[in-house]
Formats: sequence, structure tokens, C-alpha cells
Amino acid sequence: GIPSTAAATPGLLLNVTTLLSMAVFASIPDAAGPILRTRNFELKNIAKNLYQALGQKEGADLAKSFGANAHEAAATTILYAGEMDSLDRFGRIVSNGFFRYTQLERWTVFTRKFAAGMGRDFLLKHAKIVKEGYEGDIDVRLSIRFLKELGVSADEILEWNGGNLDNFANVKTALGRFVDESIVRPNAAERPIWASDPHFALVWQLKSFYYAYGKNIVGGLFREGRARYAEQDAIAPSVMPMLFGAALLAPLTMLGWDLRERFKIGLSWLLPGVSPNDPGVNYRASRQMSGGEYWFEVLDRSGYLGPYALAMPLFLENKRYGNPFFVPILGPSAEKAWNLFTGDFDGFDYLPGYSQLDTRNFGR
Repeated sequence: GIPSTAAATPGLLLNVTTLLSMAVFASIPDAAGPILRTRNFELKNIAKNLYQALGQKEGADLAKSFGANAHEAAATTILYAGEMDSLDRFGRIVSNGFFRYTQLERWTVFTRKFAAGMGRDFLLKHAKIVKEGYEGDIDVRLSIRFLKELGVSADEILEWNGGNLDNFANVKTALGRFVDESIVRPNAAERPIWASDPHFALVWQLKSFYYAYGKNIVGGLFREGRARYAEQDAIAPSVMPMLFGAALLAPLTMLGWDLRERFKIGLSWLLPGVSPNDPGVNYRASRQMSGGEYWFEVLDRSGYLGPYALAMPLFLENKRYGNPFFVPILGPSAEKAWNLFTGDFDGFDYLPGYSQLDTRNFGR
């Protein structure tokens, strides 16, 4: 295990620092996770918890009370479990520092604080429904099922009532599950067995997200639809969770994509030797796409395809980049090795910041 871990660390770190510099923009759809997990859109509740997560001590204290905003949790969420297991101590220090510098750690902690607040209100709301009856169009049966899925009773929640969690183990566990099912945090159960072998760390790198997102976020919506069909024997209620997910994920994905393109323009002005005005350079490629291309890209970037997104290179890699379909399946290190083998090597691909830009006209 030690030799393979030591050997994988340089490659893992290289890919992290050159490919994930702007990952914070790709993570913007994560903010939809806590809303999707509540299975409902309540604007007042969302606004309150966003405000608390942005800096209010109440939001930080709640998340801290059951470990939802610990920096270790944030780092694991960012780097994903498979890669974290394959880094040595030095690699973990460097990667954590990199994500702190690029603000991805701050964003991840924020989303988990938001999820903690949403989880608290979710538990209290449905515990009251179970005890007091209907609330609007929500069926008591749904509330009973929601609490059962999280392994907690209405009596326990109402006894806790948002107070100290120290004496309420089931409530603490339920809140932790709510957060982990809202904000992707991959574990060994959410990847193939071979992916846990450090020898395959470079092959599996950056793939855990699709598996975990598919199982927790998209899979959760699918399971909710299936449960509602079983309860109500009707198609309309069963498809609503999936439509609800698409309605939230699509605009957030579009926002993150647009901000990423705008940031690239700013970065190209900042770094010497490159400029958005260089011939052939276009950092606003989304504006030149056809409707079909644009919406397919949004679908892919949103994570809505789950693990099926890993099959996209089989169909698109040759068209997009001219690489054989099997290269990206073997991971980002294999792509760099292939470019080196075919003479398509560009030294700027190994420099953080520059690796995100079009450097073909560097210095001209």
C-alpha cells in the first residue's frame, strides 16, 4: 500500500492543481442538494437558512454540533474519498491548502451549514405534521416515511426541538444523514471495489463524484418518485421529484458555467502572456453553441446523469478533442500521457492557472 500511495501522490496532486482550479464554479449546483432533499421548495425557509449559513453564528454552531462543517469533512467532500485514501501526508497538506486558496473549501463548508439548517427545519416540520396532522397539501403518510428513512421518531425530534444534541443520538444521526445525502460526500460503498485499490487511484481520480451524486442526489429523487407511485398509484406524483430536480439543477449549472467563463476572461487579462483577444481564443464558447449542444452540456455538467456520465467519452471524446474514446476512461493522467505520446504536449497544461486557459498564442 505504501509504495503505491507514494507513487500516486505526484500524479494526483498534478491533476488537482491543474484541473480543479475553478471547481468552485462547477460546485454551485451543490447548493440545490439540501433543497432537493427536503422534497419541497419553501422560499422563506431557504432564505432563512442561506442567511444563517452565510455567517450567522447559529448556523455555524448547529453544523458544528454534529460535525457537518469540519474541515476534514470539507476536504473529503472536495477531493473525494478514493483520492484522499491514496495521498500521503504531504499530498493531503498541499491539496487542502490548494482548495482553501481557490475558495472551494469555503464553499463546501457553506453548503454543509446550509444543509444542516435545512435538515433541522425538515425534521421539526415533519415531526409536527405527524403529531398535529395535515399542513397544506402534505400527507401525514409522507412525513412518517420521511422520518423513518432518517431513523428518528417524531417524539424524539419534538423533545429535542432544536436544542442541544448531546442527549439525542438518533436526532444527531438523522441530521448527519440529511447533510450527507444533500451534499455529496463519497465513501467506499459508492465506488467499485477495484477503485479502492491505491494502484488504480490515477484511473479512478475525479470519477467518485458521478457515482456518489447519482446514488445520493439523483438516486434519491428517483427513489422518492418510486415511493410516491407505490403510495398513490399515479404517474404524476412519481415524476414530480425528477422534474423538481431538473428545475433546480439546470439554472444553477448554467450560472456556474457562465461564471466560470467570465472568470477565465479575467484570469487571461491577469496572467502575463495570454489574452482573451488573442486570435482564435473564445472563452464564451457557450454562446456559440446550438440549442441542442448547449442543453446537453448543461445536462452533463449538472451531474444529473450520475454514473452514466462516465460513458460520455465513448461517444464524444473523439469529436471534442480528437482523442480515442478509451483515453479519458483511464483518467486525467492517461490523457496527459497520451498527449505526450502523440506530440500534442503543452507545458502550460502543467501550470496551475494557465492550464485553464487557451495558451496556443502565448507571448504573441
